[in-house]
Amino acid sequence: MKRSWTRATASAIIFVYITKVPNSMPTNHDIAAIFNEIADILDIQGKNEFRIRAYRNAARIIESMGQSLIDRYRENPESLKTIPGIGEGLREKINEFCETEHIAEYE
Repeated sequence: MKRSWTRATASAIIFVYITKVPNSMPTNHDIAAIFNEIADILDIQGKNEFRIRAYRNAARIIESMGQSLIDRYRENPESLKTIPGIGEGLREKINEFCETEHIAEYE
């Protein structure tokens, strides 16, 4: 039997990831964990498998980056366009997260 999660449940889970360490900048590991959690939620909700895979791939790419994603964004937001394997939609979510440390669509 599939579990049915609401947006409120999904938001609570994501909120926990974002607020794990107060007053510290999220690491690539933290951001990757959020993207993996979003993929898990989409999977539980039975959403498009290509979208789920895109989130998981983005998480893997972010986790493996040598430079902090947030530092890279702050130095040059346009540099995110050169990260292979991350499309426009996910890049917009990364931009939003780098600016606000939130992703509104999932709150």
